[in-house]
Amino acid sequence: MRKSSFIIFIVVLYSLLVFNLYYYDVIEIPIALLFETVFIILMYSLYDHIKKMTSEIENANKTLKKIISGDVDVRMLSNDLKENFTVGPNVNRLARQIDALLTKKEEDEQTIDILTNNILSPIIYIDIDGQIRYVNEQFHIQFKINVKKDDNYELIRNRDSKLFKLIDDAFILETDQNLKFKYKSYVYHTLATPINNSSLKFVGILFIFHDITELTKYEKLQKDFLADVSHELKTPISAIKGASEILLNGAKHNEDTIIDFLKMIKSENERMELMVRDILLISRLEHTKDLLNKKKMDVSMLLKECTKTLYIKAKRKQQDIITDIAENLYIEGDYGRLKHVFLNLIDNAINYTSDNQNIHLSAHREEADVIVRVKDKGVGISEETLPYIFERFYRVDRARDRNTGGSGLGLAIAKSILDNHGAKIGVKSKVGVGTEFKITFKFYHSKLD
Repeated sequence: MRKSSFIIFIVVLYSLLVFNLYYYDVIEIPIALLFETVFIILMYSLYDHIKKMTSEIENANKTLKKIISGDVDVRMLSNDLKENFTVGPNVNRLARQIDALLTKKEEDEQTIDILTNNILSPIIYIDIDGQIRYVNEQFHIQFKINVKKDDNYELIRNRDSKLFKLIDDAFILETDQNLKFKYKSYVYHTLATPINNSSLKFVGILFIFHDITELTKYEKLQKDFLADVSHELKTPISAIKGASEILLNGAKHNEDTIIDFLKMIKSENERMELMVRDILLISRLEHTKDLLNKKKMDVSMLLKECTKTLYIKAKRKQQDIITDIAENLYIEGDYGRLKHVFLNLIDNAINYTSDNQNIHLSAHREEADVIVRVKDKGVGISEETLPYIFERFYRVDRARDRNTGGSGLGLAIAKSILDNHGAKIGVKSKVGVGTEFKITFKFYHSKLD
């Protein structure tokens, strides 16, 4: 349609020119015809040029629309690219650059995802409009809250009001926050960091939650341990101080009194020395799990040695240590540490068993395990007390324990040593009947070197 209109226009123009030239001067008609022919050729050439350029612009416009809609792989075809025009190549160049930028953006986002999803701390970034712009997998795993990018953080309110309040407060203050946040049975150290853009305008807050549950438990154990140590050491120190003051205030002239108080000072000093030694031991055990001198060893040989060591003490109370110990009970363990465990258990059995009663010590292999039992017919332990007997400084009967010279750390040390060996210790007891400790090791499937 456009081409026919153009031709009609040229023909009309041509006719007018011929008529005018002929009317005014017949002689110059050939020149006029030549002029008009040249004019028509030039006009047609211009028309063809404009048509080609218009066609390429239209194709470029269609291509750009596809690019804007997200199809960055689209290109103008070679037959769409006319000679001496740069629109098409420039559009293709633009498409390639946009494609490269989007690819780089996707790669950067993937890198961020890989890095943050391998961080064990929950991370979430929320912009100033309350839209979630980033959230890593650990946030979903640890908080059990299924939110995603572009969700509004109001969704968190429905899942956990405490977490929502923490986020809400951070946006009110718009400053760096270091907070301790309790979530169910977990404790988190939360870093809330305001994010500013290149113009230093506040645009959102990045939240990182560090799980400090175990650290908090350890800090509590440390505080409790120091409190227990202070309390336990106070008794012998007070006794020594009291005895010293009595001696200084006049009893120093009575030889029998002097001897009695010196014996008491010596006894309390030995008790305090034992307690300090056990405190240092249990402290080392908590930090030297990998420093145990583990080797293949025979439990039956260890138990027989422990029995010989305590034989005389048992005989003083007219007690017998009755043994039922199988041979070749191989485990992997630290001989010295495990000897400490069994000496403590057998010694306790002797201390808490009345005279003329027997102690039973047995060891057998049961399938893949080596089971050791230490059983007495002593005073027994109440059912309410049993869950606490492996705690530091816990005493079932403080008066009786003080008479036996214990530090209150024996069973705590024994359990710590066994835990470091991957062994288990259990206890059954009944008041007035007796107590039985059961220790379970994994059998070592190799001959003793």
